[in-house]
Amino acid sequence: MSPLSIPSSRLVTLRGLVAGLIGVILICAVTPYNNYVIGNTYMVGGTLPIGLLLYLMALLLLNAPLHRWLPSKALRPADLLVATVMVLVACALPGPGLMQYLPAPLVGLLQQSEVNYTYRQLLESLNLPPWLFPTTAGQNLVQKASDPVIRYFYTRTPLQEGFGASKWAVPWLAWLLPAATWGLLIGAISGMILCLASLLHEQWVHNERLPFPIASIYVALIDPPQKGRVFNPLLRSRLFWIAAGCVFALHSFNVLAVYFPKYVPSIPLSYNFYGIFSQPPFSFTDWAFKTSKIYFMVVGLTFFLPGRIALSLWLGYVVLQIAMMQAGQINSEISEGMQRDQTFGSMVVYTLMIIWLGRLHWRTVGRDMVRRIFPAAGVPDKSSPTETSHHKIPSPGTPGEGKGGGLLIASSPTSFGTSHRFLPNWLAGWGFLLFSGLIVAWLTMAGASLWGALLLVAVFIMFVTLIARIVAETGLAFVQLFFSPTRLWTLLRDWSGGHLAASPRTMFYTAFFDGSLMHDSREPLSVYATHALKTADDVERNRPTRLWGLVVAMVLALVVGYGVSFASTLWMEYHHGITQGVAPIAPINGYGVQLIPADKILQPTQQYLNGAASGTHNAVTHVGIGAAVTGTLAFLTVRYTSWPLHPIGFLVIYSYPLKRMWFSIFLGWALKTVIVHYGGASMFRAAKPFFIGL
Repeated sequence: MSPLSIPSSRLVTLRGLVAGLIGVILICAVTPYNNYVIGNTYMVGGTLPIGLLLYLMALLLLNAPLHRWLPSKALRPADLLVATVMVLVACALPGPGLMQYLPAPLVGLLQQSEVNYTYRQLLESLNLPPWLFPTTAGQNLVQKASDPVIRYFYTRTPLQEGFGASKWAVPWLAWLLPAATWGLLIGAISGMILCLASLLHEQWVHNERLPFPIASIYVALIDPPQKGRVFNPLLRSRLFWIAAGCVFALHSFNVLAVYFPKYVPSIPLSYNFYGIFSQPPFSFTDWAFKTSKIYFMVVGLTFFLPGRIALSLWLGYVVLQIAMMQAGQINSEISEGMQRDQTFGSMVVYTLMIIWLGRLHWRTVGRDMVRRIFPAAGVPDKSSPTETSHHKIPSPGTPGEGKGGGLLIASSPTSFGTSHRFLPNWLAGWGFLLFSGLIVAWLTMAGASLWGALLLVAVFIMFVTLIARIVAETGLAFVQLFFSPTRLWTLLRDWSGGHLAASPRTMFYTAFFDGSLMHDSREPLSVYATHALKTADDVERNRPTRLWGLVVAMVLALVVGYGVSFASTLWMEYHHGITQGVAPIAPINGYGVQLIPADKILQPTQQYLNGAASGTHNAVTHVGIGAAVTGTLAFLTVRYTSWPLHPIGFLVIYSYPLKRMWFSIFLGWALKTVIVHYGGASMFRAAKPFFIGL
């Protein structure tokens, strides 16, 4: 395989930035129309963005003739890397990552006040700042809800005749203030996540050596062609095209079966055991255990997972079914409240595990931060440009592709230390604190209490860190945690006898964060940022310079992407009142404009303020169960390298994505196990292009 980089060349060039900006604009402009108006498969859709893969493949195909006839004009691997990381982080903006749940709930909250008297009273009592919402002519909530700015958002603006009339369908001036005020919050969140990703990079990539299965796909695509070739080794692999062609042909065949059922039979890709499991004890099992579908993307990604992580994911779900059958036979159940409390306990312990494993790294970061303010403080910097850092830490991960685990020896791959690979420790650390403080300040200015804002930001940081960690370890294409921060306030109030109750506005913003930024984490910025840095580290591993220019390119992509995706979302909403699919649906983004405001924001806030209890089960017991199971698995994983189960299996055991993908994970694990057992490492390496093709 040819070298992945040319150390003497510049990393970020105008050519790479232009290629990246074109991709950012295309993804952010097209996604709202693609997702909601015509109802296609999501343009991004998960932690492995479809739109990015399509754009990167287009660049590679356009680059091929340039390599042959005009090699000096061809995009270098560094240019492809810059374009990849820019488009990757921008994928968090136009869809469920942000825009599906930001402008729409602002409209939906006012619309709910018109149709639901209870919610109107709630909003009136909250007296939220007007700069959160689009500018309207009305004085009270009912008048605001009937204003054309609000009503036409989900019913479509009636267009006038004449040239250029359609551009005035969107009330741009009415949305300038909320676009700016919410943009400050989103900017602070994005800055915090980028700094966090830089801080986590050395620990996760070089110390714990997490597998990052998705990043390996980007690296394989960016890999330059060998001399005299127009395509890189992956795109010249027959196994890659065989796998990709078979999947494409299979899905195309099934599409034809939908349109021409008399002539084309469908090929089943799922099973349904509802009839077989109709009697106890199997009737007590989860719906996703009785019926499941094969997702080839998940099968392919699972091939790159460490064996015990893949085993923990699917086996943990199977063991859960045994527990559900046992509970059903004694007229009991594992209720939704129990599952959420167990997940919360698991999240806390897993976060503590991450902190403990990186304790030496965090100590170094803290020392660098203090030394930057007080240069004479502390001891000499062991991560200076002339030294390398070596330390021994316990790791739950799996180095490389073996079984691994246990203790790892980690060292810096470059002469200047990995702590300065992207952002210096001191800059990333102080930036993280600064941006976190800005989020707290924004919430307090909006009316939340100071300690409530601090707790919400702490929970949000824990959430985005865990999501990034899960994908770095598992490569799951879709990740959620079965947890709501609103539940935490209920637990704190009940445990403290009311002394730790949240203020009404604090509870509202907690519910808003849950509905808009946390509940649907299929397109998370923390995942894209950490994978962007991992991809850059692998592609440019031979470059003996800092890669801070990539961070600047990512910031540029987020700024441009926010503006384009906000404008595109507004244009789509005000121009289309009904979807253009086979079964038209109105409004086009009903989930964002109706369900989120009512079910995720207003209802939890109302229930909390009315004193709703934490449930009939013992919440402390189930939080303890989640903490105990995760803690035990974490200890065994770190202590014994041969221990087969990883705590991440329990962390996501109740989540919707695992329910949908557990069978595909099982298939990928089984295929890899057979290949490695009978063919060894050589067959594993030879099979990689096939599973990337899936």
